[in-house]
Amino acid sequence: MRDRKIKDGLVKTILRRQTWSLRCTKDAIYGDVINMYINEAFLKKPHKQLHNMFYVNTFWFTKANELVAKYDKTNHAEEAMIKITRLWKSICPELHDEDMQGNLPTWIFVPIHGKNHWSFAIIRLYNDDAWLAHLDSF
Repeated sequence: MRDRKIKDGLVKTILRRQTWSLRCTKDAIYGDVINMYINEAFLKKPHKQLHNMFYVNTFWFTKANELVAKYDKTNHAEEAMIKITRLWKSICPELHDEDMQGNLPTWIFVPIHGKNHWSFAIIRLYNDDAWLAHLDSF
């Protein structure tokens, strides 16, 4: 299995660009909201204030590695990968997609907290290209 770790340095470089913009697959208004959040919270405030609001995270990949390691001891690593793939597909169908060269995308998971509700965005990055892949509002 190919190494699927997120390259945090690349992600942070992309996010620090002043012209960072997000393309949306469904409704353009989501891009404006998330761009405002990223520009105000991530670019203008110290990182230490953001640990509960914004994170670039390897959660899914960490869980994948944990499951594979657990099942590998019992020779069930393939079964673990099937379960992980189902989990990714249930969260967002594009999470398992590869580009034409077989590269996996980088994912950013952004919780956006409001007074009475919060939203959770999953952003997909391919090099300098960013797309909103999933948005839930609660």
